[in-house]
Amino acid sequence: EVGITIIKNAPKNAENNEPAVARIGELIGPIMSTSYGRVFYTESTEKAINVAYTSAGLELHMDFPYFITPPGVQFLHCINMCDCVVGGQQTFLDNLLAGEDYRKAFPAYFRVLANTKATFQKIHYERKHPMHRVYRRSHFCLNESDQASDRNLFRISRNETFS
Repeated sequence: EVGITIIKNAPKNAENNEPAVARIGELIGPIMSTSYGRVFYTESTEKAINVAYTSAGLELHMDFPYFITPPGVQFLHCINMCDCVVGGQQTFLDNLLAGEDYRKAFPAYFRVLANTKATFQKIHYERKHPMHRVYRRSHFCLNESDQASDRNLFRISRNETFS
């Protein structure tokens, strides 16, 4: 149905030195290329272009809200981990359930967020894959039965110093 799956002891690479995460992903469906490429690696760097390339913790957020169709499934694969690393915990949220809970607790605010479009953008030219994407969508997307039906439920929270 929906949720999260944890696969333990996945290999680093599959056949032909392809990342194992790509092979596992292809068992579920086609891999969508993004502004970071088909498969990308994040590691802390001095000249980070995104908070994901730092050692800072990430708050709950939605990746790629500026895509017309953001990825529906994402795979995270920890390739190197040592005891010296502090942090690295992941937090996941069932945003459809959270959206329905929010609707029940704050119906008037929910309706405003469902009927008002916000602008999501990624404008960043000084990078390997230059980007200029702007897309408007509501924070809560509803289907014809007036039920939360999309992953696009929460405003992205990112450090303003990153594009």
